[in-house]
Amino acid sequence: MQTDFDNILIVSPGYPRWKGDYTHPMVYNVARLLRAAGHKIKVVTIHYPGIPDVEEMDEATVVRARYAPEKYEVMGSEGGLIDDIRGSLLCKFLLLPMLAALAWHTFRHAKNANLILVQWIPTAVVALPAKFLLRRPLILHSRTYPDTTFWRRVYRFLLPFADGVIYNSHDNRRLTDSIYPHRYATVIGSGINLQQFGRPSGWVRSSTDTWKLITVARLVEFKGLEYAIRAVKLLKDRGRNVHLEIVGEGPLREDLERLIDELDLAGEVALGGALAHGAIPARLWDNDLFLISSIVDSKGRTEGFGAVILEAMAAGLPVVASAVGGITDIVDGENGVLVPEKNPTAIADAIETVLSDAGVAQSYAQRGQSFVQATYSDEALAGKYRDFMRVLAHHEQVP
Repeated sequence: MQTDFDNILIVSPGYPRWKGDYTHPMVYNVARLLRAAGHKIKVVTIHYPGIPDVEEMDEATVVRARYAPEKYEVMGSEGGLIDDIRGSLLCKFLLLPMLAALAWHTFRHAKNANLILVQWIPTAVVALPAKFLLRRPLILHSRTYPDTTFWRRVYRFLLPFADGVIYNSHDNRRLTDSIYPHRYATVIGSGINLQQFGRPSGWVRSSTDTWKLITVARLVEFKGLEYAIRAVKLLKDRGRNVHLEIVGEGPLREDLERLIDELDLAGEVALGGALAHGAIPARLWDNDLFLISSIVDSKGRTEGFGAVILEAMAAGLPVVASAVGGITDIVDGENGVLVPEKNPTAIADAIETVLSDAGVAQSYAQRGQSFVQATYSDEALAGKYRDFMRVLAHHEQVP
């Protein structure tokens, strides 16, 4: 099916390195959903060691810009580009070469596109030559908050150049609108592969009298994992048999290990490390409840959306989540339990409310699953992209 803007160039500072890689999954899902909406997709991103410069990945052509000797092309390879830049002198040095390489490849490949879709607002700087010299419309896809004075200035400078803006959550849009309320803007949440997470009809969870909790999160401050661990301590002190598995890696591992030791929770909390994305569904299916305890951290960062919540809902788990950031676009109190941030007691109380009654747990799980299937299916999200593209193409009013 031909649609407005049938050839779209996606520009992103990160993309999965191979099929099945789970770095930058949200960008991958945008490409997949736009394909489902009828668009031809090409992606310009940065190169990683050992990865082809150009390849076909799920019907999208992926072009990877070279910006340094190959062994040094590791920026964003584990998904944390900003953390890489903040923590590495080499990455600071490579930032300008990386941006220059992305700008050059964006210009080259925009010649055969009729729309440029930039992932992450600061990346828009690399698309400006193509926008003005080739006169290509530019859409910015925002998934992070302008949470410092520097980033607010960057957003205020770049947003007026956009022909349209897509936010991943209403909270993100609300905060960014305070800097620059764009005339053509909409909110479209991230998608997931629902079929991948649907629990097989024959699946039987391992039998145990322990409440099995799971969270999937990078070990960073805004994930609020300290408060999840402290909630487990409260449940243990109340005489509950409980076990929390934290799936993920990150710079706070040693801090969290010390906290687990201090609270004598070695048997109740496990830092399971990172898992291949293909292994996540079965791990979710084998648990009783999904917990996401995100916070607004000391730098003002918080959960931009929380696609992992959609995965947990699709897997049939009841959800307990902090009421911060984009999480409230997903969890509404009916399809999961919302709790105040940084409140272990509220987390523990919510877990008890859900898991003390099998009927309550099943009700939340069913409502969550129905919500995600109705609201975040490929068809629903592809339709939102298609509608917004039509608005931009014909300068219609945003619904």
